[in-house]
Amino acid sequence: MYWPLLLWWGLGYLLFKNKYRLSLANWVTSAMLAILISMVFITSWYYVWTEAFLVESSIIDVGSLFIAVPLAQLVAIHVYKSLTPRLIYLWLSSIILVSLAGLFLYFTFNAPDLPFFIPPSG
Repeated sequence: MYWPLLLWWGLGYLLFKNKYRLSLANWVTSAMLAILISMVFITSWYYVWTEAFLVESSIIDVGSLFIAVPLAQLVAIHVYKSLTPRLIYLWLSSIILVSLAGLFLYFTFNAPDLPFFIPPSG
């Protein structure tokens, strides 16, 4: 969810920043929240179903995407509208987004030897 939502919010800002006089600080903060909410929701949804209820279903997995993205976008839009633009929000959100990108790239090639990162066999 990280890269598609980052692309969505990035292109949205580039296309509409002048037309709607968008705040970069609020936009980046909202994008970061949308990305975090969707990633946490999808991961939590998956582990609740597979570990707590012992149900493995592609429909449930894909369903989490169709719930997480609109939910995250709605929260992000609300935050965008209600947040007072501040430079610190822009910096913190940017640091979080860049850190997440770095972690994704690092763990892609150097996955830790922990059960969470080892795909199930069977």
